[in-house]
Amino acid sequence: MQVVPKSIRAGRANLFLSDVFTEAFVQLSQTPLELYNTDGSVGAARGAARGIGYFSSDEAVFERDIPLKQMEPDHRTGRWNELYQYWKHELLKQINASAGSGQLDFTGAEALFFEQYNTPRLPTGICE
Repeated sequence: MQVVPKSIRAGRANLFLSDVFTEAFVQLSQTPLELYNTDGSVGAARGAARGIGYFSSDEAVFERDIPLKQMEPDHRTGRWNELYQYWKHELLKQINASAGSGQLDFTGAEALFFEQYNTPRLPTGICE
């Protein structure tokens, strides 16, 4: 049985702080996303509060939340799937080429991404 979510709700934390990750997540999953001003610690506290009966229902746990950002997938293009397939191909090529060396080099894939999809580059040093 395959689960097909109607939408995904997440906290604006961790990987969802990255606009590039968030955009890729929405486009590759083809699922609408709502981001909230919360994180895992708040979610754990809410789950515990629901568990002891502080909230009367699952809906009551989230009834006051207002999304910070909502994103819809673009159903007209397969560019993100194409980019993912290219990334996956390059990753496997790098892993096979550098087996045992521990050195992976994605400079070519990164350049293709930024040039072909007009995506802003991250400042130097962010991912190093």
